[in-house]
Amino acid sequence: MQVKFSTGRTYDAPQVLEIDFDLYSDDLDLTTVRFSDASRRISGTVLVLGLEANSLDIGRAVLREYDAGRYLEVL
Repeated sequence: MQVKFSTGRTYDAPQVLEIDFDLYSDDLDLTTVRFSDASRRISGTVLVLGLEANSLDIGRAVLREYDAGRYLEVL
């Protein structure tokens, strides 16, 4: 599944995270979510709870992990 999440921030351009993930069945297990941030030229992966990946809060969950530096950059 793919979603776009506007953070309300502006860097080189308005920051919109493009998020790609699979719906996950176990709400309490961690699942890997891929994201791309064109405004900062960063792509990576983060871990979020399955519950977050299955909800409308996926954008906030990815941003939380990204802001905290808990992501792996993908080149």
